[in-house]
Amino acid sequence: MMTERADIERVNRVKRKALLKCNNCFNRVKAIHAIALRCVENAELYAQLSVLLDDVDDICNVFKAENETYIDCLVDLELESEYSEDPIIEMYELISFSKAVLNNHEYPRRVMSVHGGSQRSLHSTVINTHNTQPVADDDVCGPARNVIVDAYADNSGPSENSAPITVDRSKSVRLPEIPLPSFHGDIFKWLSFRDRFVAMVDQRQNLTDIEKFYYLTGCLKGIALDAIGGIPVAGDNYQLAWSTLKSRFDRPRLVAASLIENLLTAPKASTETLVDLNKFLMIFDEGVAVLETMKLPNLGDFILFILASRCLPQYSVKLFEAQLSTGFPSVKELLTFVKSRINVLECVPRDNSQKCTNPSATKSFPSNGFKGGFTHTKRFQKTSLVAHTTAPKLPGSCLVCSGSHSVINCRKFLGWSADVRHKWVRDHKMCFRCIRSGHWAQDCKSPTPCDQCPRRHHPLLHPDDTPDVRTSLVGQGSGNSVLLGTTLVHILDCGGVLHTVRALVDSASQISAITSDCSSRLGLRMTRWTTPVSGLAGAPVPNVKGRVNCHVQPRFAVEPIFKFEAWVFPSITVEMPGHPISRHIVEKYKNLALADPLFAVPDKIDLLLGADIFARILDGKRVSVGDSFPVAFGSVFGWIIIGPVPQVNHSTNISCPISLITSVEGLMDKFWQIEEPETAPEDFTHDGQSETIFRDNFRRHENGRFSVPLLFRLPVTEDAFRGSYEVALKRFNSLERKLSADNRLREAYIKFMTEYLTLGHMSPAKSLGTYFIPHHAVYKSFEVETKLRVVFDASAQSFSGTSLNQYLLSGPKLQRDVIDVLTLFRLSRYAFTTDITKMYRQIEVIPGHRCFQHILWRPSPTEELKVFELNTVTYGVNCSPFLALRVLKHIAENDCHDFPAVRESLLFSTYVDDICVGADSVEAAVALQNDLRTVLSRAGMSLKKWASNSEAVLDNVSFDERVTKSLTFNHSEDVGIKVLGLNWSHRDDTFQYLMQSVDLITSKRGMLSLIARIFDPLGLLSPVIFYAKYIMQQVWQSNVDWDDPLPPELSELWRKFVVDLPALQQLKISRFVGTQVGSQCYVCGFCDASERGYAAVVYLKIIDEFGQSVVSLLGAKSKLAPLKATTIPRLELCAAVLLARWLARLTLTLKRRVHVVDIYAWSDSTTVLNWLKVPHENFKIFVSNRIYKIKTLLPKCHWNYIPSAKKPRRLCIARYFSIGAHY
Repeated sequence: MMTERADIERVNRVKRKALLKCNNCFNRVKAIHAIALRCVENAELYAQLSVLLDDVDDICNVFKAENETYIDCLVDLELESEYSEDPIIEMYELISFSKAVLNNHEYPRRVMSVHGGSQRSLHSTVINTHNTQPVADDDVCGPARNVIVDAYADNSGPSENSAPITVDRSKSVRLPEIPLPSFHGDIFKWLSFRDRFVAMVDQRQNLTDIEKFYYLTGCLKGIALDAIGGIPVAGDNYQLAWSTLKSRFDRPRLVAASLIENLLTAPKASTETLVDLNKFLMIFDEGVAVLETMKLPNLGDFILFILASRCLPQYSVKLFEAQLSTGFPSVKELLTFVKSRINVLECVPRDNSQKCTNPSATKSFPSNGFKGGFTHTKRFQKTSLVAHTTAPKLPGSCLVCSGSHSVINCRKFLGWSADVRHKWVRDHKMCFRCIRSGHWAQDCKSPTPCDQCPRRHHPLLHPDDTPDVRTSLVGQGSGNSVLLGTTLVHILDCGGVLHTVRALVDSASQISAITSDCSSRLGLRMTRWTTPVSGLAGAPVPNVKGRVNCHVQPRFAVEPIFKFEAWVFPSITVEMPGHPISRHIVEKYKNLALADPLFAVPDKIDLLLGADIFARILDGKRVSVGDSFPVAFGSVFGWIIIGPVPQVNHSTNISCPISLITSVEGLMDKFWQIEEPETAPEDFTHDGQSETIFRDNFRRHENGRFSVPLLFRLPVTEDAFRGSYEVALKRFNSLERKLSADNRLREAYIKFMTEYLTLGHMSPAKSLGTYFIPHHAVYKSFEVETKLRVVFDASAQSFSGTSLNQYLLSGPKLQRDVIDVLTLFRLSRYAFTTDITKMYRQIEVIPGHRCFQHILWRPSPTEELKVFELNTVTYGVNCSPFLALRVLKHIAENDCHDFPAVRESLLFSTYVDDICVGADSVEAAVALQNDLRTVLSRAGMSLKKWASNSEAVLDNVSFDERVTKSLTFNHSEDVGIKVLGLNWSHRDDTFQYLMQSVDLITSKRGMLSLIARIFDPLGLLSPVIFYAKYIMQQVWQSNVDWDDPLPPELSELWRKFVVDLPALQQLKISRFVGTQVGSQCYVCGFCDASERGYAAVVYLKIIDEFGQSVVSLLGAKSKLAPLKATTIPRLELCAAVLLARWLARLTLTLKRRVHVVDIYAWSDSTTVLNWLKVPHENFKIFVSNRIYKIKTLLPKCHWNYIPSAKKPRRLCIARYFSIGAHY
């Protein structure tokens, strides 16, 4: 028995050893294959490939021997069923491909004779009759004067139609190789790709089908690659893959129809300018040329067909297309079809209860993504989310919605607020007592009194008791909750790459929608106009950004692909579902392939799939698990769970359907609106849950360092992150290729990761990873060095469609506002700034959660790929900012009992990892510096990058710990230290603006790019920014396109502004405002308005103990006037509200450090000052609300009159002064 067991163990050892050697050989072949793939992009690697292929025969011999040993062991152990030939086949395919790449590179070097069988090269040779420049991809199909000559001949001799070609060795010139074409799925580029690929690869007789398949997959990208993604890579499947591509993208009729549609809808050139005529020529010259090359059987007849089909209802066009065979239809066929439809309609009895038999009468969008669809959309067309029949307006019908009911019973009227109802009744001159027309209230005999007040009006017109709040897409309700259908889908970005997003399926919405964040992340191009949208009962929905074209498909299939237009909103709804669904309910659907595996977990919605594609999603199947449980509906995405959920003790968000009115011109952005956004109702957050998790699970070690937990919103299931390793591996392989192509980047990346490992911030993984985080580089390359930051992407989704960040709470915002930090920074005579070195990485993650922070890394492709775990708080994990700042808060509250100044600094003067503080004396500043280092060192944190206006503070730190080595001695180098977007020159203790050289770009896009680079949180440049915004408003009104030249008068205004900008470099604003112990502080504000806008500026006046006063500018704010005409007194009132908000904000911050004696405000509007003296109830809504706001914000402020001639110059917003005149 012992001998038999020993023999089995020996055979097992031999088997494992043989298997390891086989795997080693296979990995060496894969490495050679990887270099062969890179040779296509980097010709310098061919020499390395040649050397490696010299050893491939030895590798094969070793593999054969060890494979035979492995087979013998399996036979001895009676495990023959475990053997597979797939690795052998794959290895030899990789070897043949690598050799083919090398051979194809060497063939062009050989002399090609006319009659001999010279070998073919992968790329044809381009012989240019004029020069030897390489031909670009897109120029091959254009009218270039290049002669394309196939530089290879078949072994059997020349083809039938080819003439003998003699190549003169002495005159031959080595030309660059023609790269293989690429194809992303655009049918307009299919013909070019097809012809070039057939000539360069498909017709090559010396290439095997497996090689052709590899070349084909290398040329495809995006949806084109997905089209053949389900076909295994094998020689027998090449023809299948090629025919699949042709059937999918070889659609000349769609291309021709789209080209003709573009010609028919081309804009008219309004003036004979070079730009307009070039646009005309570009559209028609290119369009006609492409149509001629397509060789349509009868181009004129097809154009007539397009014109005729545009005049037919979409439903009729669909019926015609359904019975149409392939090819180009003629107008005669269309007319024959219409005649047959007329015969059908004449024979079918008419249903008088309906006005229209067309089931597609409502507005619809083209189902394809091309402009050549046959639908015709009218401007200013109102759409509704509910199908209805339009009836003529009858006498006595509702004046609100034209329904057959009275106004007081109209659902739309009842959905309005009391103020809106009151205004509507007044505008329509109706009776306020009965809401009917034909008489006035004093003549009304209606007995309906108001049951809430003694006034003579209808109860529906009684003012609301609750304050107005912003309308939202959702409302709060309670009781039985309804689960809306959610699904995970794949959506294409602008580069053809698929991304997984969570979508809400809603048949009650006539439109589809997408969040602005998701649209920006995908890089989708948005149309320039916006849309006002109304929800239930006509309630307005704000902030519609525009619309984009979307391409959506299932996650585990390449078809069908849904193409539709989606409206862009800042947010679609709150997290869905409104609360976690009970696990016992989820268990009832565990055997179904769910469209959203985590449908029971509240998460954000990025996409709304409305009724425009709802019918194409469902397949008609359904599964019911009980009367009181949701129903599973079958769809192309999987099973979607919809329906009521048993009652739970949670408040539920109720979604309402929406409708929209489209406008071709659109509306101005909220930036130009007069109204300030009211305080939004607080949404339900998980702030308390985040705090509880932190408080219950954080630990502090004996050395003072912190260990914190990740903030999981719910327990993690076993398959929650299924496939995250494969995703991380794919991303790492891509990173490795990128590093191999850039030596400086590779060295910087290796240095960063080596330091990460050396400092103990990561270590080899000790346990199995649950989630693997991909990582990549964000860097800027300079001549001397490469600035690198490694970003860990915890939002990368696994195969199950979930990511680590989706399972984590982000936590409440603990970060202080930049305005507060800067204001406090200006109150100390001696100031310094410092940086907490690697703050995130000084805080450990508890060991039990490190399995969610595994990464893949190796310094070289020749080394073994290893798994590491990140031991500290990681940049890229969404709860990391909260965890880091929460640790600082804990230090401030528990470690600073003997250091009150340190406590104030950490709580109120820290922005992310920068501490900006000071003191009134050098001794106090040095003491604060030492105390900061002492307190933070106890928590394992160190401070570096010191800068100060005090030499004593700088002398207290080593030279290497300062911001720059030349900071103290080289006074000719006028470079400031950046502080939160401003530049602080600590030499002369001033704020400065260092502007880079800018080019004069006279387009709307160029203007925005420049304006966005001026970051001014305190408003120190308010007059400059206001004038820039004013020019932008004028440009917006001119309706110029983003990249078109500005009108001459606006171009001159913009040129003058840009020319003046360098003067800002001369501006120096003292950081220190002059506060000291015992001084009295007065906060003073001024406001003003003009037809262009309104502004507010705040100063701080300080009177010392000797009666000397110092006045310093604290900041300013400005806003543009609305486009709709508004009276000057109302604009002056808006300016006063802006000043009140600015004064209240700054005063609250100042009171943390100084004693504010009083607050004063000045205005040159006697009307506003008189309004402030009267109770706000005496005015109309506009004035009343703003007077109440001012008195609430500043109950003890002294308002005074100031003549216009004595106003501060920073309030000059009526006209433009040069920057030099302002400062």
